[in-house]
Amino acid sequence: MQNDHVGLRLLTEDDAPQLVAWMNDPQVTQFLLRWRPITLVQELEWIRGLYQRDTDHVFGIVTPEDTLIGTMGLHGIRWIDSTATTGACIGNTRFWGKSFGSHAKMLLLNWAFNTLNLRQIESHVIGTNPRSKNYSLKCGYLHVATVPNKFIRNGAPFDEWILSVTRESWEPRWKHYQETGAFLPIDSGIPRSSG
Repeated sequence: MQNDHVGLRLLTEDDAPQLVAWMNDPQVTQFLLRWRPITLVQELEWIRGLYQRDTDHVFGIVTPEDTLIGTMGLHGIRWIDSTATTGACIGNTRFWGKSFGSHAKMLLLNWAFNTLNLRQIESHVIGTNPRSKNYSLKCGYLHVATVPNKFIRNGAPFDEWILSVTRESWEPRWKHYQETGAFLPIDSGIPRSSG
């Protein structure tokens, strides 16, 4: 899957050393639910296991030059309910704040809604990461709940933001994105709903 800005591709065992470096970088993991260090052996086992599970689909995020800059995927897919949760990590900090995550999320949502036929996707964001919340809103998610003090980072409590997007509320944003390559403003008047 790709567009002019970014691509999503399957992860391979060759990606494991880079993923381990990101998963052991406190600058990166401060925004993730993972907090324990990881070994190369563990990461290789995780990559091998990805293709044996039908409830998790994780891709590498790559630039147009095919540089791996992060990962993005669907987790906990509930086929009976047609729902899932997204997770993402831009591990290469040089690419933070440059819309790569937003463009990758639109590709992932297109695949989730139009290929997998899912109907609702959630995202759970740590309050230390407003960039993640904002890019989700830009892609059509709606902030549906805040769980106070859910996480501890550097000894301080932070909220969890729960966001949700449905196929119906996302489709007008996808149409605009396909036609223009740009994102609609969050407050564009396009209806967004959580269910």
